[in-house]
This record gives sequence, C-alpha cells and structure tokens, in this order.
Amino acid sequence: IYNYSKPYVDVSLLAGKFLCSNQEIMITSYLEKIAFFLGKWAYNEEELHLRKKILLLQEAFCADLLSYVKSCKYIAVVYGKIGAYHQEVKYEWKAINLLRHCRKKDYHELSGVYNNIGLTYGELGDYELALNFLKKALMIRLIYFPAEKANLATSYNNCGYILGKIGNHKDALDYKQKGLAIRSNELANA
Repeated sequence: IYNYSKPYVDVSLLAGKFLCSNQEIMITSYLEKIAFFLGKWAYNEEELHLRKKILLLQEAFCADLLSYVKSCKYIAVVYGKIGAYHQEVKYEWKAINLLRHCRKKDYHELSGVYNNIGLTYGELGDYELALNFLKKALMIRLIYFPAEKANLATSYNNCGYILGKIGNHKDALDYKQKGLAIRSNELANA
C-alpha cells in the first residue's frame, strides 16, 4: 500500500524554504487540494494528476536541496572541529533528512554524510551506531562508486578503526588490510 501522505509531507516541509512567493502560493494550492483528497481517500484522475505535479516539483527542489545539504555538511564539519559533536550530529541528521526528500538520490552525498555521522558517533563513544553508519557508507561506495578507490580505502579504514575501539580486533584487522590493499594498488598503478 502506497503512503499517499508522504508527498504532501515532503512538499509541505519544503514550501517556503526554497520558493519565491508566487511558487509558494502555487504549492499551497496544490497542498490544499491534496489534503482534500487525502481526507476522502478518493482515487481519480485529478488526484493522480496532482500527485504527478507534486513529484515533478520535488524533483525541481533537489538542486536547491543539494546546496542546502552541502551547507549543513560544512556547518557540521565546523562544529566537529571545535568539539561540539552533538551540534555536528544535529546538522548531519539535517543533511540526511534533506537527502531523503529527493526523488533522485545523490548517493555520493549520502555516503559522505553517512561516513561523517559515523565518525562523529565514534567521537561520542557510540561505537555500534558509528559502525552502522560507516558500513552504510561503505556499502553505498562499493555499489555505486567502486572506481573511487580512495573513498573505498577510507571507508574500510574507518570501519576498522571503530571495530578496534569495540574490541573486535580480528575484523578490525581485516578491514584495515582491505583499505591498505586498495591504497597499495593505487600507488602501484600511479
């Protein structure tokens, strides 16, 4: 069953943040119509047409969203450099939530944010959560960016570091060796 309320929620979160006043009025009109249909749970051609328009509008927002995501990432880095890790996590979560609103996923940005939030949770001492995010970043990089060897090596190294922190030295060594092998191959091919 499709969650019809999701497009309404996504666009309502974005309305007013990335739009000029004319576009905001147009979006508000669409939102009111969708809210009306959601209340009835009716399914007809007009509702389908409105949902398609919402999806197109969301796609247009992605460019603006990615700029905002990058700003959140930069702010998070600054907080990390001054040791304000809770503030850093807050901005990294903002970046993740904004990336979730895009229809076209920017997996490069997402893997970077997952990597950063994993390292931040590591600094906070929450190693299980850190490892979870670092492995997500690694999986995205393995699937979508296998040619980016430096990022893969960094992901393996980061996972190994956290595994060492939780006392899983055997797995930590495996991850560290995979990262080292990638770096060694890159140097040999340079």
